[in-house]
Amino acid sequence: AHDSLRLAAGPAARLGAGWYLQSERFRQQITSAVGHELQANGDFLPLHFADGTFYSDGYAAQGKSSAFFSSLHADQIRAVVNWRGLLDRRWEVDELSVQNLDVQFAGRAPEPTPAGETKRGAPKKKSRWQLELRRGEVAQSSWHWGTTPAATGSVTGGGFTLVPNGGGWLDAGRAGTPRAHARPG
Repeated sequence: AHDSLRLAAGPAARLGAGWYLQSERFRQQITSAVGHELQANGDFLPLHFADGTFYSDGYAAQGKSSAFFSSLHADQIRAVVNWRGLLDRRWEVDELSVQNLDVQFAGRAPEPTPAGETKRGAPKKKSRWQLELRRGEVAQSSWHWGTTPAATGSVTGGGFTLVPNGGGWLDAGRAGTPRAHARPG
């Protein structure tokens, strides 16, 4: 009887996990974790899951005052997840790939927030889940800056790969096309 119960429990657990991974609640959890890391308010298009990999057609975010960007758009996202991290309440993303990334740098310096505090000085609520990225690759990107015609510019078409290195990131970039825009006249 116990063997039959175990045999039935396996498919039921997979079915339940599959349902949850396709749910709106799960998408909101992932959106919240990514927004926390990016210091932004953002949203994923619907998530799809197959064979340990998540897919989304896109993510769009508006940077908070502490973010280095004012807007960010990512298209054709694929994330390979390491499920062992879930036991420690971590979303371990072994590989993240983005086909197109478009970033508008903030027209201001990010506002620093003291560690563990919000702007109002109240203790910051610690997230129960953490997000860890092991490798990220962007096939093409566009980086824009400036808010006045005389001070705008961009770098477009460049791709890059990021891997963690101590407390920072190593970047292996591929060429892009720089453009500086000047006021006509």
